[in-house]
Amino acid sequence: MFSQSKSDNSLLTTGSEYELVKTEAAVTDFRRNIVITYVWVSLVVMMVIIVAATALHGMRQRADVLTASTTQNLALLMEQTYDGMIDSIDVALQSAADDIGLHMREDPQAITSMLTKSQKRLQYVAYLRATDEQGNVIYGAGARSPPVNNSDRDYFITLRDKPNAGLFISKALLTRTDKRWVWLFGRRISRPDGSFSGVVYATIFLEDLDAMLGRIVLQSGGVATLRDADIGVLARHVTQGPYRATPGERTIAAPFAAALKIDPDQGTYVSGGTSIDKINRTQTYRRSAKYGYYVNVGVSSEQALEVWQRQVWLVTLLVSMFVAASTIFALHVRRSWLRREKDVRALETMVQDKVRLNADLERFAYVTSHHLQEPTRRIVIFSQRLQTSLGQIEDADITASMAFLHKEGIRLRSLLHDVELYLDAGRPHGPIESQNTSIIADKAIQALDGELRQINADIEVSSLPPVLIDSRRLREIFIIALKNSITYRCQDRPLRIRISGATTGRDVVLRIEDNSTGIPAAYRERVFRAFERMHPQMDETSTGVGLAILRRIAESMGGNASIEDGMESGITVVIKLPSGGLI
Repeated sequence: MFSQSKSDNSLLTTGSEYELVKTEAAVTDFRRNIVITYVWVSLVVMMVIIVAATALHGMRQRADVLTASTTQNLALLMEQTYDGMIDSIDVALQSAADDIGLHMREDPQAITSMLTKSQKRLQYVAYLRATDEQGNVIYGAGARSPPVNNSDRDYFITLRDKPNAGLFISKALLTRTDKRWVWLFGRRISRPDGSFSGVVYATIFLEDLDAMLGRIVLQSGGVATLRDADIGVLARHVTQGPYRATPGERTIAAPFAAALKIDPDQGTYVSGGTSIDKINRTQTYRRSAKYGYYVNVGVSSEQALEVWQRQVWLVTLLVSMFVAASTIFALHVRRSWLRREKDVRALETMVQDKVRLNADLERFAYVTSHHLQEPTRRIVIFSQRLQTSLGQIEDADITASMAFLHKEGIRLRSLLHDVELYLDAGRPHGPIESQNTSIIADKAIQALDGELRQINADIEVSSLPPVLIDSRRLREIFIIALKNSITYRCQDRPLRIRISGATTGRDVVLRIEDNSTGIPAAYRERVFRAFERMHPQMDETSTGVGLAILRRIAESMGGNASIEDGMESGITVVIKLPSGGLI
C-alpha cells in the first residue's frame, strides 16, 4: 500500500530554508549565545526573586481567604449533618404521631414498645416519649409513674393550640426529672377527626451535642458553636480550650452582631479578639434554612499565620535552590554548547535530507503519473485500431488477447489518473472559503445523473450546513462517495442514498448513507488505504483510490473521514470538515 503524505509545495519551501552553518558563523553564534545565556540567567534569577517576594505577599493575603473558605466548608458540613439528624428525628416523630393518633391510642404498651424501638434507631436521641391530651408523659421508655405533666411547656402549648404547627424545635431546655439540659423536637398527635390527642417528642442531651462538635477536626484555638433560632447557645466546643458556654446564653461578640445585621442567614467575619476567650478568629455562621438553628465555626488567625510562615520558609528554600541550579547551569553551558551545536547541525542536515527526499519522491510520482498518461492513451487507441483491423480474424486467442490489452490499457489509464488525483488531493484548487454545501451536493448528483437514473437510485438530500473548503474538492468528495455507493450497490434492491449534515462546535459532519453491500467493521479503516478494494470482482475498473482521495482531502482541511453502519446493512461515509459559518 502507498503511504499517504501531506506534503505539498510548502514542504519544498520549508526544506530549502535548511542550510548548514559554516564554522566561522558557528563560533560567532557560540560566543554570542554564551553571553545571551548569562544575561538571561541573571534576569531570570532576579525575576524569580521578585516574583517570590510578590507571591509571599499574595500568600499572606490568600491565607485569610483560605481560612475563610475552611470555616465556610466546615459550617456547611455542620449544617448538613444536623439537618440530616433532625430529618431522621422528624420522620420518626411523624410516624409515631400517625400511629398513635390513628391506630394505637387504646394500647399504651404497644405505643411504648413502638417508641422504644424507634428510639434505638436514632443514635443521639436520649428520650422518645409521648403525652396524652392533658400533658401527662405516659408513653415511652422511662416514663414515670405518677406521670410528669408538661402541659405548661412551650412545645406542648404551641402544638396543642396550633394544629398546623409542624415540627417544634425548642431552645435549650432543662428537664424536670433528672435536671439535664436537652434540645427537644416535638410533633402534635391528632385523632382521626383532627382533634388534639397529645404530643410526641424526642430529646438530645446537650453534652452529646458537645461531643458531636468535638469530632470536627479543628486546629488549636478553633471553636464550633451550635445555637438555637434566637442565638441561644446549645453547645460549644473549643479545641484545646477550657471554655464552656452556659446553655441558652445569648451573648455574642460585636463583629458577629454586625454580620447578622448585614445577612442573618450566613456570613464570615473576623472576631478581632472580641470573643469571650480573647482569641482572634476567622468565623463563619450559617442559619439552617429548614430548621432555623445556627452553626458557627471559627479558626484561629494565629494558626493560619503559622501555615503562611511555613510557606515563607518553603518558598525561600525553593528560590535558593533555583538560584543555585541556575548558577550551575550557567557554568555548564559553555562545556555543553559545542556538543549541542554539533547535534543540532547533524539533526538539521537529516531533516533537510528527509524533507528534500519526500518532496522529490512526491514530485517524481506526480510527474511520472502525469507523463505516463499520454503513452497509456496511445496504447488504448492502438489496441482499438488493432481490434478493428483484426476484427475479421476468427482466432479466439488473438481476440481475447486484444480485448485483454485494451482492458488493461484502460485500467492503467484510470490508475494513473487516480494516482495523479490522489497526489493532488492535498492542495486546494481555488480559494478556501465558505461553500454552500447543498448546492455543491446537487452539482455532484447532476454530474452522475445518467448513472443514477440507469440504476433507478433514490437520493434524499437534507439541508446541509456550509463548510470551509474550495468548491472543486468539496464536489469531488460527494462524487467519490456517490460512486462508491453505485459501484457496491446490492443487485437485489434499488439503491437508496441519504445525504445529511450537522454542525458540531467548529466542525461540520457530513453523512452519506446508503443500503449497499456494506463493509465489515474490521475492514472499514483498511478501505481508506490507496488501491484497497473489498470486492474487486464487483468492479474490475475500480482502482481502489477513491476513498483514499476523500480522506486525504478531509485531512488536508484538518478534518477526517470514517465509515459507520448504514441503512439495510449498508454503510455511512462520515466526513468531518471545518464549519463555514453563515453564507
